[in-house]
Amino acid sequence: FYTREEAEKGGDPKLEENLKENISDSITTKYPLVFIQTGYNGGFTFGNNVGIKYALAKDDFEYLWILNNDTVIDKAALTEMVKVIRQNKKIGGVGSVLIFYHNPQRIQALCGTTPFSLKASLRLKQLMRNKDLKDLENLSCKSFDLNGGFLQGASMLFKKETIKKIGLFDEKIFMMFDESELCMRILKNKMLLYCSCNSKIYHKEGSSIGTNRAIKSFLFLKRERISYNAFLFNYLYLRNIFYAVRKHYGLKSAIAYLILNLPTIFGIITAIILFDDNKLKRLKLVLKALYDGLHEKLGKPGWLKDERN
Repeated sequence: FYTREEAEKGGDPKLEENLKENISDSITTKYPLVFIQTGYNGGFTFGNNVGIKYALAKDDFEYLWILNNDTVIDKAALTEMVKVIRQNKKIGGVGSVLIFYHNPQRIQALCGTTPFSLKASLRLKQLMRNKDLKDLENLSCKSFDLNGGFLQGASMLFKKETIKKIGLFDEKIFMMFDESELCMRILKNKMLLYCSCNSKIYHKEGSSIGTNRAIKSFLFLKRERISYNAFLFNYLYLRNIFYAVRKHYGLKSAIAYLILNLPTIFGIITAIILFDDNKLKRLKLVLKALYDGLHEKLGKPGWLKDERN
């Protein structure tokens, strides 16, 4: 157990070495489980950065595996990612096949998304979303280049050199689109992002933000909708994607990206008016997200409590 300050200095190597001798033979790992109390909920970006700083201070590794805590892993998941990342010196990061934990025959995402560009939609599509797992097996896929797509944050393997070159997660983002912004930097540095088709992760999607989905109706139309509490995190996604575009492409490009995606934004607004509760609050959040992203007003949103995390 470390405090944030202790962890970022590399912990206590002597203590960890002594603990190795007390691990039962029935446990497969010979390394102690390390807990870090940060004392602050700074979101996905902050939390991961504390862990990465601990690892970098120890400097006894080749790769960093970012793995969500709402996952169950296949026993070969990490081994298969390492096989892929060693194939090519230009590979900076590798993702896993994400499978719905509660529906293990369906794919949540094949490692990542469709390619991003300033002409792409706000809603980047996850590869093979909701496809049958047998469809992937029929492809006989071992690995492939995402070719401009972004890794999904539930399971990502990076080379140590990659993180040293591009830096840590951008803590201004807090959460949502955080891994995508990191992937933007990897691609800008002429490195590749790959998918390991044999690395399988079972993901309890939505554990961080909640799902709370329900079918809402308007006349003869029906749509699946999320609760207002879950919708709060849509604000973060919209805010952060426009921030990332401005950060990497400039304000003019971010405004052009906004104009290009006006049909999508109007679609979001129309769906709120037709189907959702708390309509005014939701509409204000959409407009606030656009304003905050373009004006770089980021950080931890005010509705989240300052709980110890």
